[in-house]
Parts: sequence; C-alpha cells; structure tokens
Amino acid sequence: MEQTTTPQTFGELLQLLARQQTEFQAMMQQQYAASEARIDALASRPTAARKHQPPIYQGNLDEDLELWFFAMEQYYADYHPHMTEESSPFVTMASTHLGVAPLN
Repeated sequence: MEQTTTPQTFGELLQLLARQQTEFQAMMQQQYAASEARIDALASRPTAARKHQPPIYQGNLDEDLELWFFAMEQYYADYHPHMTEESSPFVTMASTHLGVAPLN
C-alpha cells in the first residue's frame, strides 16, 4: 500500500489531487475496457437453441409461480425490448401460455 504524506503547501495539495485524479481516471479506463471486452465476448457467443414450447403454468398449488416467471423470462430473452415494465405486447405474448385456470 502506498504511503501518503500530508501536503505542506497549497501547490503540493493541487499536485496530489491531480495525481490522484489521473490514477483514478486510468483505473476507470481499465475497468471500462474490461467491461467492454466482457460484453463483446457475451455478444459474440452463439445463442442456445430455443426450446420448442415455453413453460406452461397450470395454477396448481404445488407449482412455483416465481419459478414460472423466471422460466418465462429466460424463454423470451430474445424479446427483451418487449419485456419492459407494463409492456402490453409482452404480457399478451406470455399470457397465451397460461394454463386453463392459472389463478386457482
């Protein structure tokens, strides 16, 4: 760990702040480059084969509704622009895969 000294003059304080700002900016640029590399790697990865049918929720007491929501999000991940909050096209698309009596 770097040992810091207390600046004695205002000029030394300004130099210290400028050096810290430069180091911080370099660190942020490295983190940004690393995150861009991760995003590029994820974007270039081939997508998994789509399942034939999305999961269906029948409304039985032994079914986990939260797990069904998660499975639906995973199934429709390609449609992420539609999965915005209060998006009626996605609600319509997903609600077609509810069972006969989903709210028992």
